[in-house]
Amino acid sequence: MKVSDIMISNVLSLSIDDTVAKAFSLMIDNSINQIPIVEDGKCVGMIFAKQFLAANLQPSSKLKSFIVKTPTLRPEDSIE
Repeated sequence: MKVSDIMISNVLSLSIDDTVAKAFSLMIDNSINQIPIVEDGKCVGMIFAKQFLAANLQPSSKLKSFIVKTPTLRPEDSIE
């Protein structure tokens, strides 16, 4: 089985210059807990709701300070 067999195609994402307020709003509106951060068409990491809940953040803070590096897979990669 390949990653393409189980992946979704309509992925919500944000950029490094988007704000915490925008990210948190997107998470609440879509009932999700994490969002990939994309720069120049490539995923640079993820942000997680628990990061925002555990910190005293300004809504205008940029996401680039909260990116967690995560591994990425290609659609043709094997799930195993």
